[in-house]
Amino acid sequence: MSDNPFQSPEHAMPVHTATSMSPELADRSSRFVGALIDSILMIVILMPVSFLIIIPIFAGSLQEAGSLTFNIGYILSGFVVSQLVFLALQGYLLANKGQTIGKLVVKTQILDEQGRIPDFWPMYLKRYLAMAFIYSIPYIGGVISIVNALLIFRESRKCLHDDIAGTKVVKFFGQ
Repeated sequence: MSDNPFQSPEHAMPVHTATSMSPELADRSSRFVGALIDSILMIVILMPVSFLIIIPIFAGSLQEAGSLTFNIGYILSGFVVSQLVFLALQGYLLANKGQTIGKLVVKTQILDEQGRIPDFWPMYLKRYLAMAFIYSIPYIGGVISIVNALLIFRESRKCLHDDIAGTKVVKFFGQ
C-alpha cells in the first residue's frame, strides 16, 4: 500500500492485462479449413489466369521449355501474378480485419502479439510474400512448406509464418 493520500482507490484494483484478456487461439481444424478455402480460391482464379496470360507470354519459348530462360521467366511471372491476385483477393480484408476470405468464413483472425490487427504491409511482406518466395525455391521450398504446416502442432499453435511475422490466429467474434 502506498503512502500517497492522493492515490485513487481504483489504483489498488486488479488490472486486466492483455494476456488475461487475450482472445482464444483458433483451433487447428479452423485454421486448416480457412487455409484450404483460401488455397482453393487461389487455384480457381490462377488456373485461368495462367492459361490466359502467363503461358501465352512464353508461347514462343515453348520449344525451349527446358531452357533456363524459359523456366526463370515462367516462375517469376507466375510469382508476380499470383501475388497480385492474392492482394486483389485478400488485401482489403487483411488490411481492415486481419482476415482472409477463408478466415472470415471460419471466424478466425490474425492478430499481433499485443492483440491488435497487424499493420498490413509488414504483415504481408513477412507472413505472405516471404513465405511465397521461400516456397518457390526448388526442393527447399517444399520442405519448408511442410515444416511450416507441421509447426501448428506446437502448444502455441503457431506456424513458421506466424513466428516470422510475430502474429497469431485467434477466434473472431467481431463483426
